[in-house]
Amino acid sequence: MGYRKDFSITDNMCGYNRVIKPSGLLDILQSVAGEHANLLGIGYNDLKEKGYAFVLARIKYDLYRPITNYSSITVETSPLAPGRVDFDRDFEIYDTTTKELIGIATSKWIIIDLNTRKICRSSIFTYPCDVREKGNYDSFDKLVFDEELLSTGYDYTVRNNDVDFIGHMNNTKYADALIFNGSVKHFEINFLHEVKLNEVLNIKYNDINFIGYFGSTVSFRANCTYFE
Repeated sequence: MGYRKDFSITDNMCGYNRVIKPSGLLDILQSVAGEHANLLGIGYNDLKEKGYAFVLARIKYDLYRPITNYSSITVETSPLAPGRVDFDRDFEIYDTTTKELIGIATSKWIIIDLNTRKICRSSIFTYPCDVREKGNYDSFDKLVFDEELLSTGYDYTVRNNDVDFIGHMNNTKYADALIFNGSVKHFEINFLHEVKLNEVLNIKYNDINFIGYFGSTVSFRANCTYFE
């Protein structure tokens, strides 16, 4: 069983160029995933009662054309078969009016024990619905790039409105902390170590790659490309 929802693109989802920001699209994808999980009985409140929570480990998307303000999109989502400790979920993004496919995305989630913060095996529950056999991407590997090429850097302090109900910086807020140089066509981010309120990320970047350090620990890696 999949799930779909329509969205109107508002100004606050977009940047100076009136094109949707990575954080705007990530927020939409996270919202759709959460609503579908609630319908399946595996949402935040359902898992919290058992001492668990879904946490996003990786996400990426590719757009075939820019999504502009005041347009409308339809997002469809459904889960893939779980791995040993991971749960992949795919998305398709359509123009609501023309029904044209204008983008795809995928995400990788893990379940953590809220008391120990340790990763749990996927066998703790079974999806109460059909799952996809094949995903939108042939592979969804970890991001790897030469970190020494990222010479420009700045600090970002985690603020109150960056923190979600799990107590760490929400995935969409990482994208808002990054500096982009155009309309983003492809975006991918790997979350490796959580950061919490008032903790400081040291972010290094070039035109397309980003890495965030919490002390000497890598907190995230990200990559993007732009529309011409």
